Amino acid sequence: MNLDDVIEMASAGKPSGLDRARARRAAERALRRYAEATARGDDLLGDLDVEDVLAPQAGEAARIARAASRHTAAGSAGTAPPAP
Repeated sequence: MNLDDVIEMASAGKPSGLDRARARRAAERALRRYAEATARGDDLLGDLDVEDVLAPQAGEAARIARAASRHTAAGSAGTAPPAP
């Protein structure tokens, strides 16, 4: 199930039992993956632009530099990222 499926399901009106089950499983899967990642200590929000994402200075290079500085400040410099 991808975002297009969810949007289509939302616009279709009343979802069927199968639609509700698919959405519930997708939500549970996302919550489980989030819980597993945070339990490993992964910083899932480290590269987000929380100031103003529409500002012209909020480019990809700035985001990568910010994430790298947070990664190094956390003391994990030189370690390989976790496998997906």
